[in-house]
Amino acid sequence: MKFLIVDDDADVANYIAATLEAEAIDSDIALDAEIAHKLFYLGDFDALVVDAILPGVSGISFAKEIRAMRPEIPILFCTGATDEFNKQLMWSMGMVCHKPLDASLPFILRRFIASSLPPSRDR
Repeated sequence: MKFLIVDDDADVANYIAATLEAEAIDSDIALDAEIAHKLFYLGDFDALVVDAILPGVSGISFAKEIRAMRPEIPILFCTGATDEFNKQLMWSMGMVCHKPLDASLPFILRRFIASSLPPSRDR
């Protein structure tokens, strides 16, 4: 199983990657949507973890573009945004966790994995 992490904060992205690694899940990190697009086209990703607010193209716009190509791909949005419209939009596209991330992240990721990915995929 392999995740693409898209977050402009390298510390946050590395924390998510380390948490996934502890669950025996590989990941690649992109610090913006442009890099994420390139990695997505080159990689075989099973799921995305996306910061909703990115420089340039927003995480929500990036996720919409990816969903147009792969409607089934699970998406976990990580956001510090408080605006209800965007929160509802993110929930309609995937799961949402709120920043700042804390010790609950492993539980959130396990729940995301269990609820989003087909049971036939090996971890």
